Amino acid sequence: MTGDQNVSRRDMMGKIGLAAAVGASDQESVQGKDKEQIEVTPPEDLMREHAVLERLLLIYEKALVAGNRPADWPMTRLADAVRVVRSFIEDYHEKLEEDHIFPRFEKAGRLTDLVAVLRQQHDVGRQVTDAVLRQLGETEL
Repeated sequence: MTGDQNVSRRDMMGKIGLAAAVGASDQESVQGKDKEQIEVTPPEDLMREHAVLERLLLIYEKALVAGNRPADWPMTRLADAVRVVRSFIEDYHEKLEEDHIFPRFEKAGRLTDLVAVLRQQHDVGRQVTDAVLRQLGETEL
């Protein structure tokens, strides 16, 4: 692997955030602004969305641990989490990455191996969502 391709996921997300900011208008200084007036930059928005995914994965993990004792875990929480994963993470967030961010790296010939892995992770994540939906007896959200 070249030095450019040997990068952690955290570094990649930072680079993706920078790529998302390319071409964005200069942000005004946020000092002295009310919370309602502060604009969220594209990189920060991307990282916030990843934080949502991390929290949803914690729900998946908790449900998995409780799987042997389903009475101890309200499955409606898992179903709610799956709905958010499908609609927000997969249909919105990942679509934006796949349509707007990944192509920038691919076009530039940068981090293409890592982008390929991230695309595979998205595909596997969709398969996990489908499997969880089947287990919950749902086919559509």
